[in-house]
Amino acid sequence: MRVRRLRSRCRPAITSWCTGSGGSGGRAPRLRSRLPGRRALRAGRHTTGWRRYLRRHWTMSSGGPLQIDQGTELILPNFSLPSMGRALDRAAGGEFADEREESLWTRIGEEYGKYWTANGQKRSTRTSLQKRVDGERERVTGLENQLEAIESDVAELGRLVTESDRLSGILAEFQKSESEFQQRVVAVERLRSEVERLDAIHSASEALRDGAGNEWERRRGLIANLDERRKELAVLEAQAKDAEPGLALATQRSEAAAAALKVADVAVREARERLSMAIADRDHLRQLIEVEQLGERHERYIAAEELLKQAEEYLETAVVDDDAVKRIEDAYIETERAMSAAGSAAASVELTALRELPLELGDERIELAVDEVRRVRVEDEATLTIPEIARVRVIAGPESKGLAEERRKTEDNYRRLCEQAGVADVSGARRAGQERQDAERNKDEARKAIERELRDLTPDVLLGKVESLRVRVAAYPKERTSEPAMPADLDRAQEIEAEISDLVKEGAVALQACQDDVQGAETALKSVHSEGDS
Repeated sequence: MRVRRLRSRCRPAITSWCTGSGGSGGRAPRLRSRLPGRRALRAGRHTTGWRRYLRRHWTMSSGGPLQIDQGTELILPNFSLPSMGRALDRAAGGEFADEREESLWTRIGEEYGKYWTANGQKRSTRTSLQKRVDGERERVTGLENQLEAIESDVAELGRLVTESDRLSGILAEFQKSESEFQQRVVAVERLRSEVERLDAIHSASEALRDGAGNEWERRRGLIANLDERRKELAVLEAQAKDAEPGLALATQRSEAAAAALKVADVAVREARERLSMAIADRDHLRQLIEVEQLGERHERYIAAEELLKQAEEYLETAVVDDDAVKRIEDAYIETERAMSAAGSAAASVELTALRELPLELGDERIELAVDEVRRVRVEDEATLTIPEIARVRVIAGPESKGLAEERRKTEDNYRRLCEQAGVADVSGARRAGQERQDAERNKDEARKAIERELRDLTPDVLLGKVESLRVRVAAYPKERTSEPAMPADLDRAQEIEAEISDLVKEGAVALQACQDDVQGAETALKSVHSEGDS
């Protein structure tokens, strides 16, 4: 290492000197210089001093014991001494360097001679190595192209798998849409039944409306009668004033007021009875709606409970999950690949019968008609026997046997996974996986439906409310009188209740007026009696 550094540092000065002295007609120049002793030329500790000394004292006129025979080539010097180390030692004072430095310089020259000639040309060894490198580079390029083709095939396989998953998702969406359409059909049938029921209720409502019109006319008649009674009472009062016998007039007025009060009291009682019936009808119709709603809630709860039970039972016994489906699909793909590879590499034997001929292919007996052609694929080996004529043994190549063995292994693995999952093939595994997903989804939906239908109730409380309401709504029509007819629906019952409530209020006002009239008549009668007594 020290000699290498010294040589690299001394090369610029020596080269410059050789170039400047090369025009002497091919004669080897001589360089003499007075230099310090041997220690100053050692590159270990005094490299800095050596360079400083060369810059200060080395000139073209320097002479001394250092002699370099260059020859005629300026680029490739030829030293007269065996090594540069000895030349430098001689220049330093005539002492030789140790063998280590000399051998180092010798190895440098030998290494240079391996790849370059004395004229500076490349040796054949270097050229052959370059050709080998170029050939290996071409092989690497070919392998990279093959690797890119394999990566392209893998990307295409990934795309096909992704496309398969997407098509599976589309199929699931179609199945879901079909289920939704079936539910809509059921809902339409229920709506049609509901429309028919509402038509019947509408007809009954029209009949009830006609009856209510009659009641309104009756109310107007009562009011008109009351007005007439008041007019009559006023006339009687006028007559009583004009009449001389005031007692008779007061008596008539009192009797008329009492009669009007009686009529008004009867009308108010009838109106209140009808109002009570209207309120009871309204409550009954409201309870009918409530019992129907509660019954539907209970039915939905029962359906959700049954769905939850079925889903849990299925999930307890199901052995196919997503991981099992994936393993079976991977095994199926490997089996198909192995079958394709084995089929492409297998030997093929074509038999053409020139006359009717019985054959035996392994353990199978074959009857061939004239010109019938039979093709047999041989993956391992097969024996074809023509009875009493010949036996032909067909043996596939080692590559076909290896591929056939690989195919059998993949088929065994595929069958083993299917048997463990309890399915026949990959389609069955996919169906089982989809059924498991459907069961898990049904389980979640059933739990949500149960919470939604029960709300803050328990199943027993909900059922108790339904049964008690059913008992009440079933008993009310038996306890109610047939006249007037029950309203068709809750809205009509509320309208009738409002109308009768108005009648009750008006009748109460009229009754209060009649009571006031009776009190006035009694007061007048007492006054007449008092005047008569007086």
